[in-house]
Amino acid sequence: MTVRSEGLTEMANQTSTAVNVASKVTTYGGSAGAVFFGLTANEMAAVSGVVIGLLGLLVTVIFKYRDDRRNAQRHALEMRRLQREVDHHV
Repeated sequence: MTVRSEGLTEMANQTSTAVNVASKVTTYGGSAGAVFFGLTANEMAAVSGVVIGLLGLLVTVIFKYRDDRRNAQRHALEMRRLQREVDHHV
């Protein structure tokens, strides 16, 4: 096989992969569009409410985790400070 034919084979493989990806995106996009645009206004409001509620829950959980972690660090520092005071007075 020559360098030119190897290059053409590689290009054909890349093109085939790109076409496969594009077909999947189009298929899933079309399916999502059919579901999305097939909803009534009330159903759309319900779905939007659920999505917003789940996002709110996710944000709350993330910030609560970060707050708990900060509080644990603060507590560990305070305990070390108190232990130093106890050791110093003994």
